[in-house]
Amino acid sequence: MGKTKAFPAEVLSLIFLHCTPPESHAVHPSTAPLVLTKVARRWRHVARSTPCLWSALTLPDAPRDPAALEAFFDALASWLALSRSTLLSIVLATSDTRADVLLRYLGILFPHSQRFRALRIEVAHDLDVLPSVPHDALPVVQDLDVSSLVVLLDSLILPRLRSLRLSSFLMPGDIHLHLALRRLSTHCFASLHTLTLCEVPIEDGRLSEGLEGLAALVSLALDQMYIGTRFCAALSYVFAPDGTLVAGQNTRLAHMYLNCGAATDLAAYHTALADMVVSRCCVPPGARAARLEAFCLPGGYAPRLRVSGTKRKQGAPKQEARIHRCCKDSGLVYRTKCLTSCECESRALIPLVRDVDGSLTLASRVQSSRGHRDLNSGPIVPLPVKSRDVDILTYVNRFSYYSHKCLSCISPHTYNIASIGIIVSLAVSILIRTCSTNSLI
Repeated sequence: MGKTKAFPAEVLSLIFLHCTPPESHAVHPSTAPLVLTKVARRWRHVARSTPCLWSALTLPDAPRDPAALEAFFDALASWLALSRSTLLSIVLATSDTRADVLLRYLGILFPHSQRFRALRIEVAHDLDVLPSVPHDALPVVQDLDVSSLVVLLDSLILPRLRSLRLSSFLMPGDIHLHLALRRLSTHCFASLHTLTLCEVPIEDGRLSEGLEGLAALVSLALDQMYIGTRFCAALSYVFAPDGTLVAGQNTRLAHMYLNCGAATDLAAYHTALADMVVSRCCVPPGARAARLEAFCLPGGYAPRLRVSGTKRKQGAPKQEARIHRCCKDSGLVYRTKCLTSCECESRALIPLVRDVDGSLTLASRVQSSRGHRDLNSGPIVPLPVKSRDVDILTYVNRFSYYSHKCLSCISPHTYNIASIGIIVSLAVSILIRTCSTNSLI
């Protein structure tokens, strides 16, 4: 303590700021800033005089005991008062089903809503109280993450919103989200850059219509949802011979994450998806449309649709090869754990991952015969293979497509042993082909 007395209050407050935990951590007496107020009188004074220390708050479940509940809400009000006029980052993630407690939470928080910079609300039931919130309650919010979303989007005007994450499986119908997105586009036309939808039940045609008005959208993530050919067609570029964009929406979109299942016929979906990726990668020079820079297709949500074996085989490896080849040729950052269509087709999957530095990485993922659980999720194994030396994309896709025929009768207990043999065989084959190519050069 004696050594810190020589520090000016401004320096001490900067040190305190470096001691604060990440915003996602819940408030705890043993962490900053609360623990800083219990060390010494001077520390307490400096901490309580530094509003930025109190600008981020992750709220836990409220206590059950009535006396403790009152003390909890008093402490919450004091915390917000110490933040003064600083912009706030608030996380309210609670499983509490008491409606009166939620009303009390919102009654304390929303008088400060003019200062909300980031807001995350994840509650156990719908927010029926939000219609009483003024339309301009969140004038400076930039990051919004909500689980009960329709009422919120219908009630608020968000002029500075840059990032929006919506997650809900209790939606009353996709028409509500469709209208909410259309309404949102009129208020966030020039500001919304990032949109994430998780477990939101909406028809892909309505989804593409809702996205059409978000002209400034740069990053789109769809997690655990279903999309089809209408969505892919709406986002596919079509250029005239002179390079003029003829069709295709969201022309600034450069980053896409699609952890989705096919809502239509698999063969048609594979073709439409590949067409979309290729069209957004191969943008003519000077065209007024952004080229796809990062694309992620993990495929962990791909369902085993009830289609015939012939339909499952149609086009999947071919379209995957198109995506791989396009990503390789354009230098696109392409990441995948399991390609969507391959999860429906093979149990032994060996995808390639294109890293930021352009190197090729081999990853092994073996799918269970009863679902998509990884039986062999070992570390990613880098291979010394250069894309310009040997083109193994078609080989790997063909290998992953036919490998399930050899393993269809193997029990899950011996699946790991079999997969190790497959990986070793493939690695040896690649090394032999690489050495042969180098010797020819």
